[in-house]
Amino acid sequence: MPRTEEQFHEIRERSKTQILNSSLKLFAEKGFKGTSISDIAKDAKISKGLIYNYFESKTAIVEAIYLHLLNEMQRMMEPIYELKDPSEKLQRIVMDTVKYTSENKDYWKLYLNFMLQPSPVKFEEVLNPKFFQKFFLEFEEIFTDAGVKEPKNMAYEFAAILDGMQMHILFMDNLYPLKEIQNYILNKYSKKELRKKK
Repeated sequence: MPRTEEQFHEIRERSKTQILNSSLKLFAEKGFKGTSISDIAKDAKISKGLIYNYFESKTAIVEAIYLHLLNEMQRMMEPIYELKDPSEKLQRIVMDTVKYTSENKDYWKLYLNFMLQPSPVKFEEVLNPKFFQKFFLEFEEIFTDAGVKEPKNMAYEFAAILDGMQMHILFMDNLYPLKEIQNYILNKYSKKELRKKK
């Protein structure tokens, strides 16, 4: 019985996922330059030709990895914005950021490596500044709803705290007192503390 279009789509998506997972692992282990298409094909247990059916180059693979990361970030945030209470929103963002970063360290390390070093990826094309600006605007809206003074500055401070926490999760491992810091930040954005900022 011939395969349906839906079955072909599932096979294609499964192959692309294999390629991206193997690429992410190898880029994290060996670096971008140290990883060849042959390495990726071997790890993914597929042919080099099949990789080129989906991605024209290693750079295209990296771009796809980043787009996946951004889409996952957006997916993570969407249910949070449905919450009504500003403090609850901020605390959920903190908790979900900790969870997502801890569970996807290879993604974030790869992202930081390319951000901090000469990169083959044109970030202005892949990492649309408007995407990140959207996060800042949403953070600002949360602080505005909370009635705090200087909501824009509070939003930038909040983003900087999240960035710093992610860096420590990625590079300090067990040396970073994650639970204590997370609780400290959660308290910082509790209803009681936000009222003091009005």
